[in-house]
Amino acid sequence: MVKLFDYSFIKELSVPIKQAEILSRIHVCEERINIWKQYYPEAMEQFYTKRIFEDVCSTHDIEHIPIDRERSTLLIYCDEAPRTDNENKVLGQYEAIQYCEILKTKDRLVPEDFLEIHRRLMIRHDPNGGTYRSVDYPHIGYGTATTIEKPVSTKEIRYVINSFCRTYNAASADPGIDNVILALCATLDFFSISPFENGNGRMYRLLLNLFLGRAGISIQTYAPLEKYILEHLENHFVSLNSSTKGWECESHAYDFFIDDILHNLSHCVRFLDESLPPISAGKHTKSERIAYIADTAHGSFSAGYVNEHAPDISSISIYKQLSEMVKNGELLKEGNTRSTTYRKP
Repeated sequence: MVKLFDYSFIKELSVPIKQAEILSRIHVCEERINIWKQYYPEAMEQFYTKRIFEDVCSTHDIEHIPIDRERSTLLIYCDEAPRTDNENKVLGQYEAIQYCEILKTKDRLVPEDFLEIHRRLMIRHDPNGGTYRSVDYPHIGYGTATTIEKPVSTKEIRYVINSFCRTYNAASADPGIDNVILALCATLDFFSISPFENGNGRMYRLLLNLFLGRAGISIQTYAPLEKYILEHLENHFVSLNSSTKGWECESHAYDFFIDDILHNLSHCVRFLDESLPPISAGKHTKSERIAYIADTAHGSFSAGYVNEHAPDISSISIYKQLSEMVKNGELLKEGNTRSTTYRKP
Protein backbone atom coordinates (compact mmCIF):
# COMPACT_ATOMS: atom_id res chain seq x y z
CA MET A 1 0.00 0.00 0.00
CA VAL A 2 1.48 3.30 -1.15
CA LYS A 3 1.68 6.03 1.50
CA LEU A 4 -0.64 8.99 0.92
CA PHE A 5 -0.82 12.31 2.75
CA ASP A 6 -3.68 14.40 4.05
CA TYR A 7 -3.27 17.48 6.24
CA SER A 8 -6.92 18.50 6.31
CA PHE A 9 -7.17 17.10 9.84
CA ILE A 10 -5.24 20.17 11.05
CA LYS A 11 -8.37 22.28 10.41
CA GLU A 12 -10.22 20.39 13.13
CA LEU A 13 -7.23 19.83 15.39
CA SER A 14 -7.79 20.73 19.03
CA VAL A 15 -4.50 22.21 20.20
CA PRO A 16 -3.74 21.55 23.90
CA ILE A 17 -3.58 24.63 26.12
CA LYS A 18 0.19 24.34 26.67
CA GLN A 19 0.88 24.14 22.93
CA ALA A 20 -1.51 27.03 22.25
CA GLU A 21 0.35 29.18 24.79
CA ILE A 22 3.69 28.46 23.09
CA LEU A 23 2.21 29.18 19.66
CA SER A 24 0.94 32.51 21.00
CA ARG A 25 4.40 33.36 22.37
CA ILE A 26 5.95 32.45 19.02
CA HIS A 27 3.65 34.80 17.10
CA VAL A 28 4.23 37.62 19.60
CA CYS A 29 7.98 37.11 19.24
CA GLU A 30 7.64 37.27 15.45
CA GLU A 31 6.05 40.71 15.79
CA ARG A 32 8.95 41.79 17.99
CA ILE A 33 11.50 40.47 15.50
CA ASN A 34 10.13 42.80 12.83
CA ILE A 35 10.77 45.78 15.15
CA TRP A 36 14.09 44.46 16.47
CA LYS A 37 15.38 44.23 12.90
CA GLN A 38 14.72 47.97 12.59
CA TYR A 39 16.10 48.89 16.02
CA TYR A 40 19.12 46.56 16.12
CA PRO A 41 20.03 45.46 12.56
CA GLU A 42 23.65 44.64 13.46
CA ALA A 43 22.56 42.46 16.38
CA MET A 44 20.02 40.57 14.26
CA GLU A 45 22.61 40.00 11.53
CA GLN A 46 25.03 38.63 14.12
CA PHE A 47 22.33 36.39 15.59
CA TYR A 48 21.67 35.03 12.08
CA THR A 49 25.37 34.33 11.45
CA LYS A 50 25.95 32.72 14.84
CA ARG A 51 22.76 30.65 14.54
CA ILE A 52 24.01 29.05 11.32
CA PHE A 53 27.33 28.19 12.96
CA GLU A 54 25.59 26.72 16.02
CA ASP A 55 23.27 24.68 13.78
CA VAL A 56 26.27 23.24 11.93
CA CYS A 57 28.04 22.30 15.17
CA SER A 58 24.93 21.02 16.94
CA THR A 59 23.76 18.77 14.11
CA HIS A 60 27.17 17.10 14.00
CA ASP A 61 27.08 16.60 17.77
CA ILE A 62 23.66 14.98 17.37
CA GLU A 63 25.06 12.67 14.69
CA HIS A 64 28.20 11.87 16.75
CA ILE A 65 30.36 13.31 13.97
CA PRO A 66 33.48 14.75 15.63
CA ILE A 67 34.33 18.26 14.49
CA ASP A 68 36.52 21.03 15.84
CA ARG A 69 34.76 24.35 16.38
CA GLU A 70 37.90 26.36 15.69
CA ARG A 71 38.52 24.50 12.44
CA SER A 72 34.84 24.84 11.54
CA THR A 73 35.14 28.60 11.95
CA LEU A 74 38.09 28.65 9.55
CA LEU A 75 36.26 26.43 7.05
CA ILE A 76 33.07 28.50 7.02
CA TYR A 77 34.34 32.05 7.38
CA CYS A 78 37.98 31.99 6.21
CA ASP A 79 37.79 29.73 3.13
CA GLU A 80 40.11 27.20 4.74
CA ALA A 81 40.41 24.02 2.65
CA PRO A 82 38.86 20.90 4.23
CA ARG A 83 41.28 18.15 5.27
CA THR A 84 38.94 15.30 6.19
CA ASP A 85 35.52 13.86 5.34
CA ASN A 86 34.15 15.32 8.55
CA GLU A 87 35.33 18.78 7.53
CA ASN A 88 33.65 18.24 4.16
CA LYS A 89 30.48 17.45 6.10
CA VAL A 90 30.79 20.80 7.88
CA LEU A 91 30.92 22.66 4.57
CA GLY A 92 28.10 20.55 3.14
CA GLN A 93 25.88 21.34 6.11
CA TYR A 94 26.68 25.04 5.80
CA GLU A 95 25.85 25.10 2.09
CA ALA A 96 22.62 23.15 2.63
CA ILE A 97 21.51 25.59 5.36
CA GLN A 98 22.09 28.53 3.06
CA TYR A 99 20.17 26.89 0.24
CA CYS A 100 17.23 26.28 2.58
CA GLU A 101 17.18 30.02 3.30
CA ILE A 102 16.63 30.60 -0.44
CA LEU A 103 13.84 28.03 -0.58
CA LYS A 104 11.93 29.75 2.24
CA THR A 105 10.66 32.35 -0.26
CA LYS A 106 9.86 29.96 -3.13
CA ASP A 107 6.18 29.71 -4.08
CA ARG A 108 5.99 25.92 -4.22
CA LEU A 109 8.35 23.10 -3.32
CA VAL A 110 9.09 20.32 -5.81
CA PRO A 111 10.98 17.02 -5.39
CA GLU A 112 14.04 18.50 -7.09
CA ASP A 113 14.36 20.99 -4.21
CA PHE A 114 14.83 18.18 -1.68
CA LEU A 115 17.29 16.42 -3.97
CA GLU A 116 19.30 19.64 -4.29
CA ILE A 117 19.38 20.16 -0.51
CA HIS A 118 20.65 16.60 -0.11
CA ARG A 119 23.17 17.04 -2.94
CA ARG A 120 24.66 20.14 -1.27
CA LEU A 121 24.66 18.39 2.09
CA MET A 122 26.40 15.20 0.92
CA ILE A 123 28.22 15.72 -2.37
CA ARG A 124 31.58 16.68 -0.84
CA HIS A 125 31.91 13.29 0.86
CA ASP A 126 29.29 10.99 -0.67
CA PRO A 127 28.88 10.40 -4.43
CA ASN A 128 25.23 9.43 -3.81
CA GLY A 129 24.35 12.94 -2.67
CA GLY A 130 21.20 14.18 -4.41
CA THR A 131 19.87 10.72 -5.31
CA TYR A 132 17.17 8.60 -3.70
CA ARG A 133 18.24 5.46 -1.92
CA SER A 134 18.62 2.26 -3.95
CA VAL A 135 17.93 0.00 -0.96
CA ASP A 136 14.64 -0.47 0.86
CA TYR A 137 16.07 0.20 4.31
CA PRO A 138 18.04 3.44 4.86
CA HIS A 139 21.08 3.65 7.09
CA ILE A 140 20.01 4.17 10.70
CA GLY A 141 22.45 6.62 12.27
CA TYR A 142 22.51 8.49 15.56
CA GLY A 143 20.26 11.20 14.13
CA THR A 144 17.56 8.86 12.81
CA ALA A 145 16.11 7.00 15.76
CA THR A 146 13.05 5.73 13.92
CA THR A 147 10.72 2.83 14.70
CA ILE A 148 9.29 2.49 11.18
CA GLU A 149 9.23 -1.22 10.43
CA LYS A 150 8.32 -0.93 6.74
CA PRO A 151 9.76 2.24 5.21
CA VAL A 152 8.77 3.36 1.74
CA SER A 153 10.29 0.96 -0.81
CA THR A 154 12.70 2.16 -3.47
CA LYS A 155 10.05 1.63 -6.14
CA GLU A 156 7.63 3.93 -4.31
CA ILE A 157 9.94 6.78 -3.24
CA ARG A 158 9.48 9.02 -6.29
CA TYR A 159 5.70 8.66 -6.22
CA VAL A 160 5.52 9.25 -2.46
CA ILE A 161 7.75 12.35 -2.60
CA ASN A 162 5.64 13.76 -5.45
CA SER A 163 2.49 13.08 -3.43
CA PHE A 164 4.07 14.71 -0.38
CA CYS A 165 4.94 17.86 -2.35
CA ARG A 166 1.46 18.18 -3.86
CA THR A 167 -0.24 17.73 -0.51
CA TYR A 168 2.13 20.05 1.36
CA ASN A 169 1.83 22.81 -1.26
CA ALA A 170 -1.96 22.59 -1.27
CA ALA A 171 -2.12 22.68 2.53
CA SER A 172 0.27 25.66 2.65
CA ALA A 173 -2.12 27.61 0.47
CA ASP A 174 -5.18 26.67 2.54
CA PRO A 175 -6.07 29.55 4.92
CA GLY A 176 -7.90 27.13 7.19
CA ILE A 177 -4.73 25.22 8.05
CA ASP A 178 -2.32 26.44 10.72
CA ASN A 179 0.99 26.62 8.85
CA VAL A 180 3.13 26.16 11.96
CA ILE A 181 1.44 22.86 12.81
CA LEU A 182 1.65 21.93 9.12
CA ALA A 183 5.41 22.61 9.17
CA LEU A 184 5.90 20.19 12.07
CA CYS A 185 3.67 17.49 10.56
CA ALA A 186 5.44 17.79 7.19
CA THR A 187 8.84 17.49 8.89
CA LEU A 188 7.80 14.30 10.65
CA ASP A 189 6.42 12.83 7.42
CA PHE A 190 9.61 13.55 5.48
CA PHE A 191 11.65 12.03 8.28
CA SER A 192 9.40 8.97 8.15
CA ILE A 193 9.89 8.59 4.39
CA SER A 194 13.70 8.78 4.83
CA PRO A 195 14.17 8.82 1.05
CA PHE A 196 17.98 8.80 1.12
CA GLU A 197 20.43 6.07 2.00
CA ASN A 198 22.38 8.42 4.27
CA GLY A 199 21.84 11.87 5.72
CA ASN A 200 18.14 11.55 6.59
CA GLY A 201 18.73 12.80 10.14
CA ARG A 202 20.48 15.96 9.01
CA MET A 203 17.89 16.41 6.25
CA TYR A 204 14.79 16.41 8.47
CA ARG A 205 16.30 19.02 10.77
CA LEU A 206 17.20 21.18 7.77
CA LEU A 207 13.62 20.81 6.56
CA LEU A 208 12.25 21.67 10.00
CA ASN A 209 13.91 25.08 9.68
CA LEU A 210 12.77 25.37 6.05
CA PHE A 211 9.12 24.47 6.67
CA LEU A 212 8.92 26.79 9.68
CA GLY A 213 10.37 29.60 7.59
CA ARG A 214 7.81 28.98 4.88
CA ALA A 215 5.16 29.17 7.60
CA GLY A 216 6.28 32.72 8.37
CA ILE A 217 8.33 31.80 11.43
CA SER A 218 11.82 33.29 11.68
CA ILE A 219 12.66 32.63 15.35
CA GLN A 220 14.81 29.64 14.35
CA THR A 221 16.60 31.91 11.86
CA TYR A 222 18.01 33.99 14.73
CA ALA A 223 18.08 31.53 17.64
CA PRO A 224 19.83 28.12 17.53
CA LEU A 225 16.95 25.61 17.43
CA GLU A 226 19.29 22.65 16.80
CA LYS A 227 21.28 23.59 19.89
CA TYR A 228 18.14 23.25 22.00
CA ILE A 229 17.24 19.97 20.30
CA LEU A 230 20.75 18.75 21.19
CA GLU A 231 20.34 19.87 24.81
CA HIS A 232 17.08 17.89 25.08
CA LEU A 233 18.07 15.09 22.68
CA GLU A 234 16.71 12.16 24.67
CA ASN A 235 13.25 13.74 24.79
CA HIS A 236 13.51 14.56 21.09
CA PHE A 237 14.25 10.96 20.12
CA VAL A 238 11.45 9.73 22.37
CA SER A 239 9.07 12.08 20.55
CA LEU A 240 10.28 10.81 17.16
CA ASN A 241 9.82 7.20 18.19
CA SER A 242 6.39 7.86 19.66
CA SER A 243 5.13 9.85 16.67
CA THR A 244 6.41 7.48 13.98
CA LYS A 245 4.95 4.30 15.45
CA GLY A 246 2.33 3.09 13.02
CA TRP A 247 3.30 5.67 10.35
CA GLU A 248 3.37 3.09 7.56
CA CYS A 249 -0.22 2.05 8.33
CA GLU A 250 -1.62 5.58 8.96
CA SER A 251 -2.10 5.02 12.71
CA HIS A 252 0.63 7.33 14.01
CA ALA A 253 0.15 10.47 16.13
CA TYR A 254 1.93 13.74 15.40
CA ASP A 255 1.26 15.07 18.91
CA PHE A 256 4.51 13.93 20.58
CA PHE A 257 6.70 15.48 17.87
CA ILE A 258 4.66 18.70 17.79
CA ASP A 259 4.95 19.03 21.55
CA ASP A 260 8.71 18.45 21.50
CA ILE A 261 9.48 20.97 18.73
CA LEU A 262 7.23 23.63 20.26
CA HIS A 263 9.04 23.11 23.55
CA ASN A 264 12.40 23.69 21.83
CA LEU A 265 11.03 26.71 19.97
CA SER A 266 9.98 28.15 23.34
CA HIS A 267 13.67 28.12 24.29
CA CYS A 268 14.39 30.11 21.12
CA VAL A 269 11.74 32.64 22.14
CA ARG A 270 13.23 32.89 25.62
CA PHE A 271 16.73 33.44 24.21
CA LEU A 272 15.58 36.33 22.03
CA ASP A 273 13.39 37.83 24.77
CA GLU A 274 16.36 37.77 27.17
CA SER A 275 18.65 39.27 24.53
CA LEU A 276 16.63 42.26 23.33
CA PRO A 277 14.45 44.67 25.38
CA PRO A 278 10.67 44.82 24.91
CA ILE A 279 9.74 46.99 21.93
CA SER A 280 7.33 48.95 24.14
CA ALA A 281 10.37 50.47 25.86
CA GLY A 282 11.68 51.90 22.59
CA LYS A 283 15.17 51.57 21.18
CA HIS A 284 17.91 51.00 23.77
CA THR A 285 21.54 52.09 23.70
CA LYS A 286 24.21 49.39 23.87
CA SER A 287 24.80 50.16 27.54
CA GLU A 288 21.09 49.85 28.27
CA ARG A 289 20.97 46.53 26.41
CA ILE A 290 23.85 45.15 28.50
CA ALA A 291 22.02 46.24 31.66
CA TYR A 292 18.83 44.57 30.38
CA ILE A 293 20.65 41.28 29.68
CA ALA A 294 22.22 41.37 33.14
CA ASP A 295 18.82 42.04 34.70
CA THR A 296 17.10 39.13 32.90
CA ALA A 297 19.91 36.64 33.58
CA HIS A 298 19.05 33.74 35.87
CA GLY A 299 21.57 33.52 38.70
CA SER A 300 25.28 34.14 38.10
CA PHE A 301 26.47 34.90 34.58
CA SER A 302 29.71 35.72 32.79
CA ALA A 303 30.74 38.40 30.32
CA GLY A 304 30.60 35.61 27.72
CA TYR A 305 26.92 35.11 28.48
CA VAL A 306 26.31 38.79 27.74
CA ASN A 307 28.32 38.53 24.51
CA GLU A 308 26.19 35.55 23.43
CA HIS A 309 23.07 37.68 23.89
CA ALA A 310 24.61 40.84 22.43
CA PRO A 311 26.98 39.64 19.68
CA ASP A 312 27.18 43.07 18.05
CA ILE A 313 28.66 44.69 21.18
CA SER A 314 32.42 44.43 21.71
CA SER A 315 33.88 42.53 24.66
CA ILE A 316 35.55 45.72 25.85
CA SER A 317 32.23 47.60 25.92
CA ILE A 318 30.59 44.73 27.78
CA TYR A 319 33.37 44.61 30.36
CA LYS A 320 33.25 48.38 30.91
CA GLN A 321 29.48 48.38 31.38
CA LEU A 322 29.53 45.43 33.77
CA SER A 323 32.32 47.10 35.77
CA GLU A 324 30.26 50.30 35.95
CA MET A 325 27.26 48.33 37.21
CA VAL A 326 29.47 46.73 39.88
CA LYS A 327 30.74 50.16 40.88
CA ASN A 328 27.18 51.47 41.17
CA GLY A 329 26.09 48.50 43.29
CA GLU A 330 23.78 47.11 40.59
CA LEU A 331 25.83 43.90 40.31
CA LEU A 332 28.11 41.82 42.51
CA LYS A 333 31.37 40.52 41.04
CA GLU A 334 32.71 37.10 41.98
CA GLY A 335 36.05 35.55 40.99
CA ASN A 336 38.84 36.92 38.87
CA THR A 337 39.97 36.94 35.22
CA ARG A 338 38.33 34.19 33.15
CA SER A 339 36.40 32.79 36.10
CA THR A 340 34.71 36.11 36.84
CA THR A 341 30.95 35.98 37.20
CA TYR A 342 28.31 38.54 38.06
CA ARG A 343 24.97 38.40 39.82
CA LYS A 344 22.31 40.73 41.08
CA PRO A 345 22.62 41.73 44.77
